[in-house]
Amino acid sequence: MNKLFIFAIGGTGSRVLKALTHLLAAGVDINATTVVPIIIDTDAKGGNMAETTDLLNRYRAIRSHLADTDTANTTFFKTRIATLGELAGDNTNQDQYVMNIGGDTDRQFSQYFDLPTIDAANKALIDMLYTDKEQKAMMDVGFKGHPNMGCAVLNQFVGNAEFNNFANAFSPGDGIFIVSSIFGGTGASGFPLLLKNIRLAAAPTPNHAHLQEAPVGAVTVMPYFKLADALGNEIKSSTFLTKTKAALTYYEKNLQGIDSLYYVKDTPGNAYDYDEGGPGQKNEAHFVEFISALAAIDFAANGAHGGAATYKEFSTQTNNNPAKLNDLFLDAYQLVARPMTEFALFCKFMKYELPNATTQDWYKIGTPDFTQLPGGNFWANLTGFYGSHLTWLEQMASHDTKFAPFMLNDNRNDVFGFVNGKNTKSDTWKSASNWALYEVYLNKVNKAKALNRQNNSHEGCFIAIVCEATHTAVEKKIKL
Repeated sequence: MNKLFIFAIGGTGSRVLKALTHLLAAGVDINATTVVPIIIDTDAKGGNMAETTDLLNRYRAIRSHLADTDTANTTFFKTRIATLGELAGDNTNQDQYVMNIGGDTDRQFSQYFDLPTIDAANKALIDMLYTDKEQKAMMDVGFKGHPNMGCAVLNQFVGNAEFNNFANAFSPGDGIFIVSSIFGGTGASGFPLLLKNIRLAAAPTPNHAHLQEAPVGAVTVMPYFKLADALGNEIKSSTFLTKTKAALTYYEKNLQGIDSLYYVKDTPGNAYDYDEGGPGQKNEAHFVEFISALAAIDFAANGAHGGAATYKEFSTQTNNNPAKLNDLFLDAYQLVARPMTEFALFCKFMKYELPNATTQDWYKIGTPDFTQLPGGNFWANLTGFYGSHLTWLEQMASHDTKFAPFMLNDNRNDVFGFVNGKNTKSDTWKSASNWALYEVYLNKVNKAKALNRQNNSHEGCFIAIVCEATHTAVEKKIKL
């Protein structure tokens, strides 16, 4: 594919998009030259959405220093991520990922549609469709598990300026992937509406004929967590399964125009703290979100328009819990094992060893002198990103269903033995081992050639050298 537009709907959409960003940072291959994330969520201050947009900004800031011509050697951050504003050349919206739905959603449902002014007959119809509580509900933190409200509000984004920016950026050879949950309000309502409006696109929507024929895939995430229940909570885990069944029945009878549909679920385990939305809603990363990100990657490689729709599910080849890399089936293992291992080793080096390595020749001798990098924006973004990546890995290993590919502690006596399920033997006759051996690999990288490949970018040269040394370490010591 050329561009892959990823619509991330609701909180689950943002968390899956975060997982995908981490995988792309590691250098996991995706069959797209550019990934364009588009978040749809009325919870403008949502904690998970804020984490994801911050991560995307850091990714793009780091990648801006890397040469597009060196991705074969420097695989970290190799995939371009762009916003709609960037594609349109709009300098005022370069970092805007959230699609404006239209209208002011920071008010009651009834105020959004100006219901107090409608006539008696229409008011009677509204009263049949929406309870008094729903009509008075504030929408600033989403729809609180009410897809009937979401359907009415989310349908307003079609035809607005940002949807037209998406349509205008779409070209033959591009693809569309939609991420949503099925057991809440925003995702369950947003997915079928978005699909319908893509397939029924008509003038004056730009490129409407191309949208009608676009490859469109989606992952629909079924219940995989539960919430701590308490009296007065508006969102109740006990309703998740009923909502899922109702939505699946609707999808079966009414969902038209999908090319590939992926189903993902897990038995809900430990309960998340209850939070209706806003900054406090920061659900920890979960294996299900990682799997859902793999669905987007699979669609980029295999999705096509025309013919019968394909339906896919995901499983591991064992029931081991925690699951490790070698518990994945071969296709998933070959896709993620090496790049994830390399990036995890890089992150551990940055956290645990770099402060001890600044006297090494690779760091301070010759051009560039990397002692000049700390303290700048690039370093702040890189530090923030690797910290977020290690936290993401830690959180996936913390649930009842665990994914724990790596040991993330600082085991200085067995630096390369951090891949769970992979035995790494020490070399008895090596003159250097552990971080000292890693630094040998760093010092062997040709700094001048790396700088040239990175078009004289000092920041790009740093990433190129560490990436090349990490490739060598994983190849020779871990042997994936």
